[in-house]
Amino acid sequence: MGAQNHMGVDSDKRRSRVNDLFLEAKAKGLVDEGRRLLLLGRGTGSRALFNTIVIDSRTASLYDDAVRFTILHEESHLRRKQNSRFLTIPVIILIPVQIIATIQWAWLDGSQTLYVMSLIVVSAYLVAALLSFIFLKRWLGEDERRADMDASRALSQVYGVADPRIVAAAVLSDPGKASRDGIRRKILKALDVHPSFQARMEDIGEAAGIRQDDQAGQLSETGFD
Repeated sequence: MGAQNHMGVDSDKRRSRVNDLFLEAKAKGLVDEGRRLLLLGRGTGSRALFNTIVIDSRTASLYDDAVRFTILHEESHLRRKQNSRFLTIPVIILIPVQIIATIQWAWLDGSQTLYVMSLIVVSAYLVAALLSFIFLKRWLGEDERRADMDASRALSQVYGVADPRIVAAAVLSDPGKASRDGIRRKILKALDVHPSFQARMEDIGEAAGIRQDDQAGQLSETGFD
């Protein structure tokens, strides 16, 4: 019971600390006043969702500048016009509508022709979504690059962080990556729209004004090589 209470206290402290950092960023004008903060469990990932910045417990347990980087990165997604919105919103809207229409036509009208036509349209939407993901994955990666660079500039210029790459590496590293089996790792890599780790480090360093030839070493997902 004592251990559970201690974990609960640690969780409350972590939640309070992240909320303070979020309010601090608002006070500095780095986060819009209307934003909300949502903390979720480990493994849920950090993301921007409508007017909400979502942070998972792994990120929340990192040191202050790493949490700041995450908040600033997600805020950039919300402020900028994202390529991903233009690619995904039509598909997200059209597919459910078409599926509902298919069910209605099949059950209410009993029209086999309409049913088959509807299935063809749904299939076409799914193929279009897949092709968009494959061929326009680069556009989605641009969203991530801009968000990284915005967060890096803010850390450097507002918070005085000398090398935001080190901060970002703590956020972007994947402790479970090495333990994944080969097939799962390949699938996740194929679905991932983010640029490579090293490419992100280069963008973050560039945004902070760190020249390529001034870098002391190459960052890896576990630190400096």
